[in-house]
Amino acid sequence: MKGVSVIIPNFNCAQWLPKVIESCLMQKHLHEIIIVDDYSTDNSAEILEKIKKQNPEIIKIFKNSGKGGNNARNYGFSKSSGDYIQWLDADDFLLEGKFENQIKLFEKNPEPDIVYSDWYMDFYENEKFIKRENYRKYDYEDFLFEILSDNWSVPANYLLKRTIAQKLHKIKAWNPDTKVGQDREYFTMAALLGAKFIYVKGFFSTYNRWNINS
Repeated sequence: MKGVSVIIPNFNCAQWLPKVIESCLMQKHLHEIIIVDDYSTDNSAEILEKIKKQNPEIIKIFKNSGKGGNNARNYGFSKSSGDYIQWLDADDFLLEGKFENQIKLFEKNPEPDIVYSDWYMDFYENEKFIKRENYRKYDYEDFLFEILSDNWSVPANYLLKRTIAQKLHKIKAWNPDTKVGQDREYFTMAALLGAKFIYVKGFFSTYNRWNINS
């Protein structure tokens, strides 16, 4: 098994990158971390090169072939080779046991295409932690209905088999022309393609809201 390819689009998230990447390196079944830099103007390049030197076999850095987060995601996928795909924004975190628990469910049940769990939303103001909200999920009979009903999850929550990620790549579900709600569109397209979603209990990702008053 080649394990998980983590694909991270980055634009000016230098201050968060070390913790984001560390949250990936702590995972079992990690195959590679692909960071696609979207022409950052901060010191992302310096930070990424330093981290890559510490993990040269796992961390792969690319410059976006176009511009924008969805172009970066598509390009990152084209460079990936893992059996599973983890989409991750450059300022969100994975938590211990994510890949281990989600892949275990895939191994027990070969039918699902995408697994999801519970997740946290953390709020910060001027880098100071303010509060945490818990988002508990369940097995849903009709996942498309849940998405359309605004019962959403962040990209970090999901783990995809490469087979469904490839189908979504072919139809450009990460649409470069979509400027907002990109992740909701992507996973809605997955449901429309007939992807089977399955739930495994546990909090395995954190979505961070920075500067909530700005």
